Amino acid sequence: MKKLLLALFFLTSAFIISCDLNSDTSDDEDTTLPSEEETSSTPSESDPASRSWNQVTASAAWTARHSFGAVTYDNKMWIMGGEDSSFNELNDVWSSTDGITWTEVTSSAAWSARQDMAVVSYDGKLWVMGGYDGNGDSLNDVWYSTDGSTWTEATSSAAWSARDSMRVIVYDNKMWLLGGYDYDEWPQNDVWYSTDGVNWTEATDSAAWPKRETLDVVVFDNKMWIIGGTNDETLYNDVWSSSDGIIWTEVTGSAAWSARYGKGVIVYDNKIWVMGGSYSFSQLNDVWFSADGSTWIQSMDSVLWSGRNSMVVTSFKDKIWLMGGRYLLDLLNDAYSW
Repeated sequence: MKKLLLALFFLTSAFIISCDLNSDTSDDEDTTLPSEEETSSTPSESDPASRSWNQVTASAAWTARHSFGAVTYDNKMWIMGGEDSSFNELNDVWSSTDGITWTEVTSSAAWSARQDMAVVSYDGKLWVMGGYDGNGDSLNDVWYSTDGSTWTEATSSAAWSARDSMRVIVYDNKMWLLGGYDYDEWPQNDVWYSTDGVNWTEATDSAAWPKRETLDVVVFDNKMWIIGGTNDETLYNDVWSSSDGIIWTEVTGSAAWSARYGKGVIVYDNKIWVMGGSYSFSQLNDVWFSADGSTWIQSMDSVLWSGRNSMVVTSFKDKIWLMGGRYLLDLLNDAYSW
Protein backbone atom coordinates (compact mmCIF):
# COMPACT_ATOMS: atom_id res chain seq x y z
CA MET A 1 0.00 0.00 0.00
CA LYS A 2 2.87 2.34 0.82
CA LYS A 3 4.35 1.89 -2.67
CA LEU A 4 0.93 2.54 -4.20
CA LEU A 5 0.73 5.83 -2.31
CA LEU A 6 4.21 6.72 -3.54
CA ALA A 7 3.20 5.97 -7.13
CA LEU A 8 0.03 8.02 -6.77
CA PHE A 9 2.09 10.87 -5.31
CA PHE A 10 4.31 11.04 -8.39
CA LEU A 11 1.35 10.66 -10.76
CA THR A 12 -0.58 13.43 -9.00
CA SER A 13 2.47 15.68 -8.80
CA ALA A 14 3.15 15.25 -12.51
CA PHE A 15 -0.49 16.10 -13.35
CA ILE A 16 -0.46 19.23 -11.17
CA ILE A 17 2.85 20.39 -12.60
CA SER A 18 1.61 19.79 -16.14
CA CYS A 19 -1.49 21.88 -15.49
CA ASP A 20 0.57 24.68 -13.96
CA LEU A 21 2.93 24.77 -16.91
CA ASN A 22 0.09 24.89 -19.41
CA SER A 23 -1.44 27.90 -17.64
CA ASP A 24 1.75 29.78 -16.80
CA THR A 25 3.95 31.29 -19.50
CA SER A 26 6.36 32.99 -17.10
CA ASP A 27 10.10 32.35 -17.11
CA ASP A 28 10.04 30.52 -13.77
CA GLU A 29 12.23 27.45 -13.50
CA ASP A 30 10.65 24.31 -14.95
CA THR A 31 10.33 21.74 -12.16
CA THR A 32 8.97 18.87 -14.23
CA LEU A 33 10.78 15.57 -14.23
CA PRO A 34 12.90 15.02 -17.35
CA SER A 35 11.34 13.23 -20.28
CA GLU A 36 12.80 10.09 -21.80
CA GLU A 37 13.84 12.10 -24.85
CA GLU A 38 15.73 14.56 -22.65
CA THR A 39 17.62 11.92 -20.72
CA SER A 40 18.18 9.14 -23.23
CA SER A 41 21.35 8.93 -25.23
CA THR A 42 21.48 7.18 -28.58
CA PRO A 43 21.07 3.42 -28.00
CA SER A 44 24.04 1.22 -28.76
CA GLU A 45 24.17 -0.52 -32.10
CA SER A 46 25.17 -3.81 -30.51
CA ASP A 47 24.84 -5.46 -27.13
CA PRO A 48 27.64 -7.05 -25.12
CA ALA A 49 26.17 -10.49 -25.75
CA SER A 50 24.26 -12.02 -28.64
CA ARG A 51 21.17 -13.10 -26.73
CA SER A 52 17.59 -11.91 -26.30
CA TRP A 53 14.87 -11.72 -23.67
CA ASN A 54 12.67 -14.80 -23.28
CA GLN A 55 9.39 -15.14 -21.44
CA VAL A 56 9.90 -18.14 -19.19
CA THR A 57 6.37 -18.05 -17.80
CA ALA A 58 3.43 -15.68 -18.12
CA SER A 59 2.01 -16.73 -14.77
CA ALA A 60 4.14 -18.31 -12.07
CA ALA A 61 2.64 -20.41 -9.27
CA TRP A 62 3.18 -17.62 -6.74
CA THR A 63 0.53 -14.91 -6.59
CA ALA A 64 1.15 -11.62 -8.41
CA ARG A 65 2.94 -9.12 -6.19
CA HIS A 66 5.23 -6.13 -5.91
CA SER A 67 7.94 -4.92 -3.53
CA PHE A 68 9.06 -8.46 -2.70
CA GLY A 69 12.45 -10.06 -2.20
CA ALA A 70 14.48 -12.32 -4.49
CA VAL A 71 17.84 -13.99 -4.13
CA THR A 72 19.90 -16.85 -5.55
CA TYR A 73 20.77 -19.48 -2.95
CA ASP A 74 21.52 -23.22 -2.93
CA ASN A 75 21.37 -23.40 -6.74
CA LYS A 76 17.83 -22.05 -6.81
CA MET A 77 16.03 -18.75 -7.25
CA TRP A 78 14.00 -17.71 -4.23
CA ILE A 79 11.20 -15.16 -3.96
CA MET A 80 9.41 -14.15 -0.76
CA GLY A 81 7.10 -11.62 0.84
CA GLY A 82 5.75 -8.47 -0.83
CA GLU A 83 2.22 -7.17 -1.25
CA ASP A 84 -0.59 -8.68 -3.33
CA SER A 85 -3.42 -7.08 -5.30
CA SER A 86 -5.68 -7.00 -2.22
CA PHE A 87 -3.08 -4.94 -0.33
CA ASN A 88 -2.18 -7.91 1.84
CA GLU A 89 1.41 -8.20 2.98
CA LEU A 90 2.89 -11.66 2.40
CA ASN A 91 5.33 -13.98 4.15
CA ASP A 92 5.37 -16.95 1.81
CA VAL A 93 8.61 -18.39 0.38
CA TRP A 94 9.02 -20.01 -3.04
CA SER A 95 11.97 -21.56 -4.89
CA SER A 96 12.70 -22.71 -8.43
CA THR A 97 15.55 -24.28 -10.39
CA ASP A 98 14.29 -23.13 -13.79
CA GLY A 99 11.88 -20.18 -13.33
CA ILE A 100 9.00 -22.27 -14.67
CA THR A 101 8.22 -24.73 -11.90
CA TRP A 102 7.97 -23.10 -8.47
CA THR A 103 7.77 -24.88 -5.12
CA GLU A 104 6.09 -23.24 -2.14
CA VAL A 105 8.61 -23.84 0.62
CA THR A 106 6.29 -22.29 3.20
CA SER A 107 3.03 -20.36 2.98
CA SER A 108 3.70 -18.56 6.23
CA ALA A 109 7.27 -18.02 7.40
CA ALA A 110 8.06 -17.30 11.05
CA TRP A 111 8.77 -13.67 10.20
CA SER A 112 5.67 -11.49 9.94
CA ALA A 113 4.13 -10.61 6.58
CA ARG A 114 5.81 -7.59 5.00
CA GLN A 115 6.89 -5.75 1.88
CA ASP A 116 10.00 -3.72 1.02
CA MET A 117 12.21 -5.81 3.27
CA ALA A 118 15.84 -6.70 2.57
CA VAL A 119 16.66 -10.23 1.40
CA VAL A 120 20.21 -11.51 0.98
CA SER A 121 22.26 -14.72 0.91
CA TYR A 122 25.16 -14.70 3.37
CA ASP A 123 27.19 -17.20 5.37
CA GLY A 124 25.33 -20.17 3.88
CA LYS A 125 21.94 -18.80 4.91
CA LEU A 126 18.97 -16.84 3.61
CA TRP A 127 18.41 -13.57 5.50
CA VAL A 128 15.31 -11.37 5.80
CA MET A 129 15.37 -8.07 7.66
CA GLY A 130 13.22 -5.01 8.21
CA GLY A 131 10.39 -3.97 5.90
CA TYR A 132 6.89 -2.53 6.13
CA ASP A 133 4.10 -4.49 7.81
CA GLY A 134 1.15 -2.84 6.05
CA ASN A 135 -0.21 -1.38 9.29
CA GLY A 136 1.81 1.80 9.30
CA ASP A 137 4.87 0.35 11.00
CA SER A 138 8.36 -0.42 9.79
CA LEU A 139 10.48 -3.22 11.24
CA ASN A 140 14.08 -3.80 12.30
CA ASP A 141 14.07 -7.50 13.04
CA VAL A 142 16.56 -9.91 11.43
CA TRP A 143 15.84 -13.55 10.50
CA TYR A 144 17.83 -16.34 8.87
CA SER A 145 17.21 -19.81 7.44
CA THR A 146 19.22 -22.59 5.83
CA ASP A 147 16.25 -24.10 4.00
CA GLY A 148 13.69 -21.30 3.54
CA SER A 149 11.17 -23.16 5.71
CA THR A 150 12.52 -22.99 9.25
CA TRP A 151 13.46 -19.47 10.30
CA THR A 152 15.43 -18.26 13.32
CA GLU A 153 15.20 -14.73 14.66
CA ALA A 154 18.71 -13.34 15.04
CA THR A 155 17.37 -10.19 16.70
CA SER A 156 13.97 -8.60 17.18
CA SER A 157 15.45 -5.10 17.26
CA ALA A 158 18.66 -4.37 15.38
CA ALA A 159 20.78 -1.31 16.18
CA TRP A 160 19.57 0.45 13.04
CA SER A 161 16.16 2.11 13.28
CA ALA A 162 13.04 0.33 12.02
CA ARG A 163 12.72 0.96 8.29
CA ASP A 164 11.73 -0.33 4.87
CA SER A 165 12.93 0.21 1.30
CA MET A 166 16.56 -0.02 2.38
CA ARG A 167 19.10 -2.29 0.72
CA VAL A 168 21.39 -4.96 2.12
CA ILE A 169 24.35 -6.38 0.20
CA VAL A 170 27.32 -8.61 0.96
CA TYR A 171 30.70 -6.91 0.69
CA ASP A 172 34.04 -7.54 2.37
CA ASN A 173 32.60 -10.62 4.11
CA LYS A 174 29.96 -8.53 5.86
CA MET A 175 26.30 -7.67 5.41
CA TRP A 176 25.88 -3.95 4.72
CA LEU A 177 22.61 -2.06 5.20
CA LEU A 178 22.17 1.32 3.50
CA GLY A 179 19.46 4.01 3.56
CA GLY A 180 15.75 3.29 3.58
CA TYR A 181 12.60 4.84 4.99
CA ASP A 182 12.27 5.37 8.75
CA TYR A 183 8.72 6.40 9.68
CA ASP A 184 10.02 8.61 12.49
CA GLU A 185 12.87 10.29 10.63
CA TRP A 186 11.85 9.67 7.00
CA PRO A 187 14.47 8.75 4.35
CA GLN A 188 17.91 7.84 5.65
CA ASN A 189 21.52 7.94 4.48
CA ASP A 190 23.18 5.93 7.22
CA VAL A 191 25.35 2.85 6.58
CA TRP A 192 25.64 -0.19 8.86
CA TYR A 193 27.44 -3.54 8.70
CA SER A 194 27.37 -6.88 10.52
CA THR A 195 29.04 -10.27 10.39
CA ASP A 196 26.32 -12.13 12.29
CA GLY A 197 23.05 -10.20 11.85
CA VAL A 198 22.90 -9.56 15.60
CA ASN A 199 25.65 -7.03 16.23
CA TRP A 200 25.60 -4.04 13.89
CA THR A 201 28.23 -1.30 13.55
CA GLU A 202 27.37 2.11 12.12
CA ALA A 203 29.96 3.02 9.48
CA THR A 204 28.42 6.49 9.10
CA ASP A 205 25.22 8.17 10.23
CA SER A 206 25.23 10.59 7.31
CA ALA A 207 26.79 9.49 4.02
CA ALA A 208 27.65 12.02 1.30
CA TRP A 209 24.72 10.91 -0.87
CA PRO A 210 21.34 12.57 -0.16
CA LYS A 211 18.91 10.69 2.08
CA ARG A 212 16.78 8.23 0.14
CA GLU A 213 14.69 5.09 -0.02
CA THR A 214 14.15 2.51 -2.80
CA LEU A 215 17.83 2.97 -3.61
CA ASP A 216 19.64 0.16 -5.41
CA VAL A 217 23.00 -1.07 -4.17
CA VAL A 218 25.41 -3.46 -5.88
CA VAL A 219 28.99 -4.65 -5.50
CA PHE A 220 31.11 -3.89 -8.55
CA ASP A 221 34.83 -3.35 -9.17
CA ASN A 222 35.60 -4.05 -5.49
CA LYS A 223 33.34 -1.24 -4.30
CA MET A 224 29.80 -0.69 -3.10
CA TRP A 225 27.68 1.31 -5.54
CA ILE A 226 24.46 3.24 -4.95
CA ILE A 227 22.26 3.66 -8.03
CA GLY A 228 19.46 6.24 -7.79
CA GLY A 229 16.48 6.15 -5.43
CA THR A 230 13.92 8.64 -4.13
CA ASN A 231 13.26 10.74 -1.04
CA ASP A 232 9.46 10.84 -1.64
CA GLU A 233 9.78 14.22 -3.37
CA THR A 234 12.81 13.84 -5.64
CA LEU A 235 13.74 11.01 -7.98
CA TYR A 236 17.47 10.46 -8.32
CA ASN A 237 19.56 9.10 -11.18
CA ASP A 238 22.92 9.70 -9.52
CA VAL A 239 25.61 7.05 -8.95
CA TRP A 240 27.94 6.84 -5.94
CA SER A 241 30.69 4.40 -4.96
CA SER A 242 32.68 3.56 -1.83
CA SER A 243 35.31 1.04 -0.81
CA ASP A 244 34.68 1.39 2.94
CA GLY A 245 31.07 2.58 3.38
CA ILE A 246 32.30 5.82 4.96
CA ILE A 247 33.83 7.86 2.17
CA TRP A 248 31.57 8.07 -0.90
CA THR A 249 32.47 9.41 -4.35
CA GLU A 250 29.83 10.75 -6.72
CA VAL A 251 30.54 9.00 -10.01
CA THR A 252 27.82 10.97 -11.81
CA GLY A 253 25.10 13.31 -10.63
CA SER A 254 22.88 12.53 -13.60
CA ALA A 255 23.16 9.23 -15.46
CA ALA A 256 21.91 8.86 -19.04
CA TRP A 257 18.87 6.88 -17.90
CA SER A 258 15.99 8.98 -16.58
CA ALA A 259 15.43 9.33 -12.83
CA ARG A 260 12.89 6.75 -11.67
CA TYR A 261 11.65 4.63 -8.78
CA GLY A 262 11.13 0.88 -8.50
CA LYS A 263 13.79 -0.03 -11.07
CA GLY A 264 15.88 -3.19 -11.24
CA VAL A 265 19.67 -3.07 -10.90
CA ILE A 266 22.13 -5.94 -11.16
CA VAL A 267 25.78 -6.67 -11.93
CA TYR A 268 26.24 -9.04 -14.85
CA ASP A 269 28.94 -9.62 -17.50
CA ASN A 270 31.27 -7.19 -15.67
CA LYS A 271 28.79 -4.35 -16.05
CA ILE A 272 26.10 -2.62 -14.01
CA TRP A 273 22.62 -2.97 -15.50
CA VAL A 274 19.60 -0.72 -14.87
CA MET A 275 16.15 -1.62 -16.18
CA GLY A 276 12.51 -0.65 -15.88
CA GLY A 277 10.93 1.44 -13.14
CA SER A 278 8.52 4.38 -13.30
CA TYR A 279 8.31 8.14 -13.27
CA SER A 280 5.41 10.48 -13.87
CA PHE A 281 2.92 8.61 -16.09
CA SER A 282 5.62 6.42 -17.66
CA GLN A 283 6.04 2.70 -16.95
CA LEU A 284 9.48 1.93 -18.30
CA ASN A 285 11.01 -1.17 -19.86
CA ASP A 286 14.28 0.26 -21.08
CA VAL A 287 17.60 -1.44 -20.28
CA TRP A 288 20.94 0.31 -19.73
CA PHE A 289 24.44 -0.91 -18.92
CA SER A 290 27.73 0.62 -17.84
CA ALA A 291 31.29 -0.61 -17.37
CA ASP A 292 32.27 2.28 -15.10
CA GLY A 293 29.08 3.70 -13.55
CA SER A 294 29.56 6.98 -15.40
CA THR A 295 29.00 6.23 -19.09
CA TRP A 296 25.73 4.43 -19.76
CA ILE A 297 24.61 2.75 -23.00
CA GLN A 298 21.05 1.76 -23.79
CA SER A 299 20.59 -1.84 -24.86
CA MET A 300 19.10 -2.40 -28.31
CA ASP A 301 17.81 -5.88 -27.50
CA SER A 302 14.06 -6.31 -28.00
CA VAL A 303 12.43 -6.26 -24.57
CA LEU A 304 9.42 -8.57 -24.23
CA TRP A 305 8.40 -7.60 -20.71
CA SER A 306 6.00 -4.72 -20.19
CA GLY A 307 6.96 -1.49 -18.45
CA ARG A 308 6.79 -1.93 -14.68
CA ASN A 309 8.16 -1.02 -11.28
CA SER A 310 8.84 -2.78 -7.96
CA MET A 311 9.78 -6.05 -9.66
CA VAL A 312 12.76 -8.22 -8.73
CA VAL A 313 15.90 -8.76 -10.79
CA THR A 314 18.45 -11.44 -10.03
CA SER A 315 21.23 -13.42 -11.69
CA PHE A 316 20.88 -17.20 -12.02
CA LYS A 317 22.50 -19.81 -14.29
CA ASP A 318 24.42 -17.15 -16.23
CA LYS A 319 21.27 -15.19 -17.04
CA ILE A 320 19.53 -12.05 -15.85
CA TRP A 321 16.05 -12.81 -14.51
CA LEU A 322 13.22 -10.28 -14.13
CA MET A 323 10.02 -11.25 -12.33
CA GLY A 324 6.72 -9.78 -11.14
CA GLY A 325 6.17 -6.17 -10.14
CA ARG A 326 3.50 -3.63 -10.97
CA TYR A 327 2.20 -1.97 -14.10
CA LEU A 328 0.12 1.01 -12.89
CA LEU A 329 -2.45 -0.72 -10.63
CA ASP A 330 -2.01 -4.21 -12.10
CA LEU A 331 0.30 -6.68 -10.38
CA LEU A 332 2.32 -9.29 -12.26
CA ASN A 333 3.73 -12.76 -11.67
CA ASP A 334 5.52 -13.38 -14.95
CA ALA A 335 9.21 -14.27 -15.36
CA TYR A 336 11.72 -13.38 -18.08
CA SER A 337 15.36 -14.29 -18.64
CA TRP A 338 18.14 -12.79 -20.74
